[in-house]
Amino acid sequence: MKPQSFFRLVFCIALLTVKTAYGQDSTASVMQAHFINVGQADATLLEFPCGAILIDAGAQDSTAQTTLIQYLQHFFARRTDLHNTLDLVVISHDHVDHDITLPGVAQTFTIRHYIDNGHTNANDSGEPMQANMEQYAQQHGIPYENFSFEQITANGNHQGLTDAVIEPLHCAVTSPQITVLSGRFASKPAGWHSSDYSNENNHSLVIRLQFGKASFLFSGDLETAGDTQLVNYYGNNALLDVDVWKVSHHAAVNGTSATLLAAITPQYAVIHCGQWNYGIGPPVQTFSTYAYGHPRIATLDALQQSIPGNRLQAITVKAASAQYTFSDYSVTKNIYATAWDGNVTIKASSSGTYTVVTNDQ
Repeated sequence: MKPQSFFRLVFCIALLTVKTAYGQDSTASVMQAHFINVGQADATLLEFPCGAILIDAGAQDSTAQTTLIQYLQHFFARRTDLHNTLDLVVISHDHVDHDITLPGVAQTFTIRHYIDNGHTNANDSGEPMQANMEQYAQQHGIPYENFSFEQITANGNHQGLTDAVIEPLHCAVTSPQITVLSGRFASKPAGWHSSDYSNENNHSLVIRLQFGKASFLFSGDLETAGDTQLVNYYGNNALLDVDVWKVSHHAAVNGTSATLLAAITPQYAVIHCGQWNYGIGPPVQTFSTYAYGHPRIATLDALQQSIPGNRLQAITVKAASAQYTFSDYSVTKNIYATAWDGNVTIKASSSGTYTVVTNDQ
């Protein structure tokens, strides 16, 4: 072989080696979870070598709705191979901070599959968006399913539920395994108060994602009654034991129990919440980070005690001891939040390694 030919061959091999996993080399076993900064709301884009999934489409206001649509547009401009298509959209429950941008997402992008918790008569804030999306799916031939806890756990099933709608992707090397662990409760579980059962947060879909050795858990806005039910049923099962947890209910005081943390044993935690002074007024806005007091110091304390690894740099943030009451708090562990990190992206390899990228990096 001529020297020039040899060096051209080496150069070509080098180019193939450094190609990015998305849009160029479909065999790369890497995924990314994009926790999008939509303020006091939830929206997570899961990017795989062969497709994309959106979990929740919330926004705290009209500006954040635009932010979410633009983020997705920029994503698809980079991933032209995906043709503006979301292979699955999941809405955890029908509150506006989880589904207000759903109509805009459906109008702007192609949705191949759609799932939610099936509540359309709960008189909750996001009920119209969820009900309209169910109708839209029917009108446009989009496969749609909803799930109850009773359906998921029928016949003593402790493995969660999956099917072709829940798990639509089949990538060349590593495909995501997606499982629904909980959903709406058709009847009030034993030990629940009526207020627990009427609280839509406790009817959140709980989604587990496995990508090779990497694992994620998305638990919507599950509160104490819901997470107790979850742990009681799956507690001795490795399904709850994951590396990355999207913290329940914006890190509210009632969204992170000690028993749930012990079952999950997270290595990384990500919190969707707004800037601490969002809604401070005057007048104070009822639907706001400031009024809710997110994230709570008690939750951050529990996470810091549970998570073993440290952030590259500690960060001082504002956290709440109660509604309307915030103070400085030092975060040292692998805890990230859209309020202080902006957009948070966790790159996960199928071998189980993780890299965290924030707006500041």
